[in-house]
Order: sequence, then C-alpha cells, then structure tokens
Amino acid sequence: MTKKLLFILTITFYMSLSYINAQGLYIDIQTGYNVGMNSYIPNFYNSSDASVTNSSSSNIKTIAPVTLGSGFNFAGNIGYMITKNMGTELGFSYQIGSKSKADNTFYDGSNFFHQTTSIYANNCQIIPTLIFTLGLEKLNPYVKVGLLMNIGTITINSTDGYHSQEMKLTNGFDVGLLTTVGIVRKVTDKISVFGELRIINSNCTPLKGTIVSDTYYGNDNLPYLTTNDKEIIYGNTSEATQSSEPSQQLKTSYSINSVGINLGLKIKI
Repeated sequence: MTKKLLFILTITFYMSLSYINAQGLYIDIQTGYNVGMNSYIPNFYNSSDASVTNSSSSNIKTIAPVTLGSGFNFAGNIGYMITKNMGTELGFSYQIGSKSKADNTFYDGSNFFHQTTSIYANNCQIIPTLIFTLGLEKLNPYVKVGLLMNIGTITINSTDGYHSQEMKLTNGFDVGLLTTVGIVRKVTDKISVFGELRIINSNCTPLKGTIVSDTYYGNDNLPYLTTNDKEIIYGNTSEATQSSEPSQQLKTSYSINSVGINLGLKIKI
C-alpha cells in the first residue's frame, strides 16, 4: 500500500509541473549500458560429474556469477529547473537484461547430459530525482539523487538436450535508489548533450512464477502440467497446496545493483 501511494504522489507532483512557468522545462533522451554487481541465487551453480572431469570427487560445484543488473537501458526524463542550481526530474527507463549462465554436466549411469541454465531480468523503472548543478554556462557538472521504482520480469531458461523449460517471475514492485554524476555541454540555446555515471541500488522481488514453455523431446509438455506444477505464488509463507492450485513459496529478492554510463540529448521546451 505504501509503495502504491508513493507512486501516485510522484505522478501527481510531476503532472503539476505543467502549470508552472515553462521557462525551466526540458526533456532528455538517453541510452547506455549497466554493468551488474554479482549476486547470489540459490541452486544456480556450475557443476560437473567426476566421470567427466576424472576428479576423485563425485561432484564438483562452483557458484555461477549472476548479474541481473547488467544490460542496455533506454531512458527519458522530463525536468524543471527551479533555480539555476537546483531542479527536479521524472524519468522513465527500460532495461534489456544480459544473460547469466550456469552449466552442469552429469552422468545418469548410461548417458551423459549437459544442462544449460540462463537467467536475465528486464526492468521498467520510474525515477523521480532531485538535480543539483553548478549553474555554469558551457560545461555544467551535476549530481542527481532519487528514488527508483522498479517493475521487473525475470526469465529463467533451462535445457539438457531433451527437456527444455522457460519460467517467468513477475508482479514485483520494488523501491531503490539512483545516484548520478554527470556533465552537460551546451550546443545551442535549446540543445545540449551530456554524459553521466549512474549507480543503481535496488532489488527485483517477484510475487508470481509461471512456466510458460515446457518441451520434452520436442513435444509440448505444458498441457500435461498441473496448475501446482506450473504456477507459483511467492509470499511470506510457504505451504502445501492442491494440484489445481498454484504452489506457495517464500518470496526472494534478487539484486539488480549496477553501475553504468549513459549518453544523451537534452532539449529545452
């Protein structure tokens, strides 16, 4: 409820800017790439059977690095400079996530299997910020600090040559922080270009999981799965449910922390 109220208040505040003198209004468009910081996901690891590696150990497992915050982003802002040194912005951003992968090789007694699992996150973000500048004419450094409201979808794909499955984790809404340091260069009275370093500190906490694809030796296996097999509701409790009901599991927050560089174009209205 608190997150929804925050969202409504933010949108209402920025809509009210349309009634303010448009002298300080501007828009910008930008794009860039974020490098995610490693995060740990349970049961996401690399492993190989001893019969493949000739190791004395029966099974070797290593944690697979996961960077759900990595990927290209496309963003836009509408802003208003209250004074030459301080302003406010409302930003919208969409991130296309880069895949993290884990490889597992195992032997079932008669055959070798190689399983590959990938995971990535696509994120829609609403970002209200405060901006502070030195107010210089040509090259103007600035700092932004704001909230990052994230709606994310996590996709997990796995295949071992005969069984392939795709699951989507959705319905999460998280609030994090965005800190930006940049510099803008004036080209004309109306147009400027800029570059900035963006630091994101946030999570993606799905509330629902759905298997959207399941094939076995090339045949569609999805119709044969029960609701309990293919749907998951994530919450604060975990309990057994009927086959006709979604399973219930404890919710997990996945880190989408990242550092990125964006380049953009700013236009005064």
